[in-house]
Amino acid sequence: MKEPGLEGCDDPHLRKKRKPVILARSWIASKVAREALMSDENGSFGLGAVIKGTIVGGIASIIESMVVAIPFMRGAPRSQAEAEAMAKALMSSPSYLMTDLGGSLLCMAIGGYVAAGSAGHSGVKHGAVTGVLLMGVIALTAALSSQHTPGWYTAAVFLLIVPAAAVGGMLRGV
Repeated sequence: MKEPGLEGCDDPHLRKKRKPVILARSWIASKVAREALMSDENGSFGLGAVIKGTIVGGIASIIESMVVAIPFMRGAPRSQAEAEAMAKALMSSPSYLMTDLGGSLLCMAIGGYVAAGSAGHSGVKHGAVTGVLLMGVIALTAALSSQHTPGWYTAAVFLLIVPAAAVGGMLRGV
């Protein structure tokens, strides 16, 4: 008799676990993700193209954040404490955060555009996967950063990264 939630799963290691429903869900999610990544009308997926798009989008976003911060800063900081105070002031400035959000989403779209162009097919899919990778990079960066952004900004970034990168892939028109 098959355990509930493990229909179609032939992996004996999953069947030995105590929480079959949770494991089945992760097995199904990994199977769906694998199929989405590895199959399209051409039967292939351009992982190299997605990595290239992620690198381009990430570097563009870093540069964009520095450039956008220039008008909001009042001179160069003279000490570490002054630099931290300036960073805290930036993170509490709604005008800076909105400008940075718009610029960051544009950079994510550029990353999706580059991924779609490099892959040569399935532009939206390659753009969306680029957005997922960029989301992971941003989450890691945020976890390692000492700066704290408002919750609305963080939510907006995470909700809009994948769609922005997918739009970039769509604009590539492949």
